Parts: sequence; C-alpha cells; structure tokens
Amino acid sequence: MKLNTVLFTFAVCCILACKKEKDEPVVYPDFGNLKAGNYWIYQRFTLKDGVYTAQNKIDSNYVEKDTLIGGRTYAKLRTITFQSNSTTYQNTFLRDSLHYLVNERGNIFFSSENFADTIASGYEVIQNPGPDTIAFVFTKMADDQVVAEVPAGSFPTKNFKTTYFIFPKYVQNGNTREVNRRYAEGVGLVEETLGAYIASPVYNVRRLIRYGGN
Repeated sequence: MKLNTVLFTFAVCCILACKKEKDEPVVYPDFGNLKAGNYWIYQRFTLKDGVYTAQNKIDSNYVEKDTLIGGRTYAKLRTITFQSNSTTYQNTFLRDSLHYLVNERGNIFFSSENFADTIASGYEVIQNPGPDTIAFVFTKMADDQVVAEVPAGSFPTKNFKTTYFIFPKYVQNGNTREVNRRYAEGVGLVEETLGAYIASPVYNVRRLIRYGGN
C-alpha cells in the first residue's frame, strides 16, 4: 500500500472519530429529580449563629405531572410560598436545560456547572415607608459539593445562593443576609432558606426528612 493511501485512510478514520465524539450528547447530572410522582418532605427549623432548632412544622414539595408550555415539557411542582408565619402552596414549572433548572419564563433556579457567572442581580425596594432601596441582591452558585447534614442524611450539595448587601440606613445585626437552596444529585432540593429579614439574624429553614417516588 502506498504511503499517501495510508495517510488518507488514517485521516478519514480521525475525521469519523471526531464526528462521533461531536455527535454524542453531553449528559449532565440530575439535580432536579423532576419525575411525576416524586415528593420531598421537609421539617421547619430556625437557624441562628449556625445553630438549628427544630420546629413542629412539616411541609412538602411534589411533582404533580408534566405539562407543555410553549412547546416544551415542564414538571408541575407544588411548592410552598413563605410569608411571615403562614404557609401556602403554589405551582412552580421547571425543566432541565443542559445543566440548568429553569422555569417557563426562563428564570434560572439552579446550575450544576456554572459557578463563575452571576445568575441574577438587582436591588431590593420597599414601598412602605418609601419607596426606598434597601439592599443590593445577587445570586450565584456556591459551595460546590459541600455536605449538608439534614434529618434525611448527609448529602454532597451545590448551593443556589442569594446574598443581600443591606445599605447602611437599614443595617441591623450585620449588613448581609443569605438565602440558600441546596440541591443533591439524584435527590433534589435538600435544604432551603425561607426568606431573610433585615431586622432579625434568625432564619427560617426547611430541611429534608424523607423523599421518594419514581
């Protein structure tokens, strides 16, 4: 066989190998666990100075079904909304988009890979008294593979973290507040901060006690 024929054959094989690699889809880890029928049961805690204190309050998230919105399939997730001491449920629609969890409006709820970019930023404004701007707020992934110890067990997690930098006029008990949503691969949401209060260093947190489904 002539040398140029050998080189040609080798080149063709390289091209085919590269094409195969490019055609293979990238599969990212599943942190949402958004299959219909899946559920998560949480217990409420207060958190102050790193100490969790259990409360006699239990709530849950569950995936009711899949639904089409704009030609794309989303999981219909029943979740809580937290206002003061009351708890009500709401619908949240989420889907996996590469390594992101996004809702039907394109808002990002999590990324398993992007720890470099700020996901969202803006200002917190109060209307009464006011209107007045009280804090600068930004969200970014943090705490890659930090183990969360919750009643359901120990889970390596990634944290969808929102930080509030409170302006001097409103500073009480420190000038930052943090809201965390910690996800574990193959499990879903493991721990969630339920809002932050400027006037109080005490956080309300829900922590996973069991989960299941499909």
